[in-house]
Amino acid sequence: MLSGGAGADVSWGAPAPAAHSASHEPAGADEVNDIDIANTGVLLSAHESRHVTGGADDIDSALDGRAITLTTQGDIVYASGANALARLGAGTAGQTLQTGGAGANPSWTWDKRLDAAPDANISGNGITVMAVAGEEVDGGELCYMKADGKYWLTDADAAASMPAVVMATTNIAADATGLFLHIGYYRHDTWDWTLGNGEANLLFPDETTPGGMVQLAGQPAGSGDQIQVVGYVVTADIVFFNPSYELVEIA
Repeated sequence: MLSGGAGADVSWGAPAPAAHSASHEPAGADEVNDIDIANTGVLLSAHESRHVTGGADDIDSALDGRAITLTTQGDIVYASGANALARLGAGTAGQTLQTGGAGANPSWTWDKRLDAAPDANISGNGITVMAVAGEEVDGGELCYMKADGKYWLTDADAAASMPAVVMATTNIAADATGLFLHIGYYRHDTWDWTLGNGEANLLFPDETTPGGMVQLAGQPAGSGDQIQVVGYVVTADIVFFNPSYELVEIA
């Protein structure tokens, strides 16, 4: 029975419901709070604010392989496969994150050493720089810096085209930007160096093939030629590039 208010008759009917909130949120018109739960004597399981491991409504990898739990500051999430994620736990202070390359997982490592045996043809590792080639250069060729600030192929015939300061790590078109090696190991399967004793392993810029290298027996010997040690032979197809900037001119 509803009251019609002062000066009006009562009548049969149902009271109009209060506005229903979009969610039972704190301070909402229909909030369900601790007091309501206590008064009803009904035990309601708490709903987690996040679906975390160990929570009443945990979504874990048993239900969905993409579910990842981050429990420690410094954890990293990465793709471990198609539609799958994995967690890399926080590393130890001072470690660096190392990529495993395409198709492999990342990891933490202490190892800052250079790899003396690059595992791919026309590849290397060490100190590199992105720079512009003044002309077309190929991986493994030596370059000097010209007055235009670009890298050009060395030629031991004259000081103007020396010294070698970088090695191209891949084929780079003229006026294009590419990766050059300052110091490090480099592999090229077309090389066929002869591993010898001591100075027999030294490498020098060539005087006949621009950007090329020769061993001790083939070093430039003509008048005006420039002698520069740029590295040494490691294996038949791997060199360690570490150019000296001193030039000796043949009289």
